[in-house]
Amino acid sequence: KNPFKLNEKNEDVKILQELLIRLSYYSWTVNWIYDSATLDAVYNFQKTNGILIWYENKPNVWWWMGPATRNLLNTYLNK
Repeated sequence: KNPFKLNEKNEDVKILQELLIRLSYYSWTVNWIYDSATLDAVYNFQKTNGILIWYENKPNVWWWMGPATRNLLNTYLNK
């Protein structure tokens, strides 16, 4: 799956926002939009879980929903 783009709106973003709420990373209204609040939540999730260890000096990829982020988030979907 491709990474979300800023302001992308779809069902997958809704699921992401709901999961981030459940994990206490996102506290805004679920709006289906990959907006700045969602980016911040993804970044905090990545940082807390050590996903950004090799990218600390590359802020342009912090919010990127790459395979490592997706795989870890997917483990929480079934819990």
